[in-house]
Amino acid sequence: MAAKYFINYYEENSKCHEFDFKIFRDNILIQLSPNKIPISLSNSIEETVFQFRNVIVSNMGLNPFFYKDHHCTSQYKNFCQLLIETQNGVQNKNQAAQLTLLVHFSKSLIELKTMWDNFFDIISSLNITSEEFIFKKDLEVLFKKINLNRNINEKICQVVMSLTGVKELIFDFNLLSLNFFKMYSSALNGFAGVNNVFVGIKSIERFVSELPDKFTEDQKNNILKINFTRLVIHETCHIVLRKALNNFNASSPELIRKEMEVESSTIIEAGVLAEKAFFVERIDWILSSRMSQFDLNYCIEFLNNLLNATDQLPQFDFIQSGCVLNTRKLIYMAIDFDDDYEEIE
Repeated sequence: MAAKYFINYYEENSKCHEFDFKIFRDNILIQLSPNKIPISLSNSIEETVFQFRNVIVSNMGLNPFFYKDHHCTSQYKNFCQLLIETQNGVQNKNQAAQLTLLVHFSKSLIELKTMWDNFFDIISSLNITSEEFIFKKDLEVLFKKINLNRNINEKICQVVMSLTGVKELIFDFNLLSLNFFKMYSSALNGFAGVNNVFVGIKSIERFVSELPDKFTEDQKNNILKINFTRLVIHETCHIVLRKALNNFNASSPELIRKEMEVESSTIIEAGVLAEKAFFVERIDWILSSRMSQFDLNYCIEFLNNLLNATDQLPQFDFIQSGCVLNTRKLIYMAIDFDDDYEEIE
């Protein structure tokens, strides 16, 4: 019902330059969904994704980072159109991907009003594609290797069990699929779906273009593979966590604050904890590649050992690697996004 009422509210205010979501929230939405709506994963994919429509609007109403501001009406036209087009069911994979991303995005801790408005404005540019691009086949093979590695799977499950308190976790990693997408923004690296990892082609192209010229194409390919492995582990952890809780609308920072008893102002999320389980730290691979101390040969060797491990996973030596930390503020949930905002601000 939340989506239906938002469509009506938006259309009533469509000729205004800005709309006040807080009015809609206080007068209508709070009565429909006063609390966070869980999304069961026991239903079919089609039924699950259809629920995303109401949940997105509900999350917006529960997120003070969003409703504290008035928003530019024209920039929500595409979002409203998406809700209208899916009133009788989600018709295609592009709509499903857009709704999936917005479930996560609606819980973001974004301070800038322009970031909210511009992201909703470009949501319709997200399209799943099968087109060829540089390194595509290598990444598809790598994705399968990660999913088929029992030791990697077990490590991800251990992270999830430590966060959720679940004593036994059975997850079929063979069900996971890789979906490449194109979108206006190259800052969006990827995000977690119900059973799929979404990865941005423009992000891959940007990543490779930002690597130092001193590296050969083969070396750049290897650095990309390392970062891609990080991304897949990050998003897969979010998928497994939501399956364990049977709730696609779960937020890992809430679980972490409860389980680890950290301060409410501290933001830690599951994907980052998964990265640290493999790489010790949250690493900025672009910045690391520019450092004189960066040991690419060591990092390549580690990745090969990780993918080929049949018994015990190798331990990453952060000091020896010469890598540097990724210090970007965590403001997104189940979304891997770089602080490269110039395209959407």
